[in-house]
Amino acid sequence: MIETLSLFRPLNQKLIALLKNLSRSEWGKKVNRACQASVRIPAGISWKLFTKAVQFKEVQSVISIEGEERLALPSLQMVTVMA
Repeated sequence: MIETLSLFRPLNQKLIALLKNLSRSEWGKKVNRACQASVRIPAGISWKLFTKAVQFKEVQSVISIEGEERLALPSLQMVTVMA
């Protein structure tokens, strides 16, 4: 087990260095960008859509998309697994 962990040490050190650099540059800044796309789905339909109990075509009329549709549509293809 110790040998396995030592193999990952250089990778972990590189990952930590990368995260530190990112936090100093981009992650620490607040970004003020307007939302490019917005999707509103009624709660009673969202779980059915994301578990594939219904198809998008069946509920498309009650889903509201604002902004760039090409950015919003992939979010409607998500799959949720419930246990």
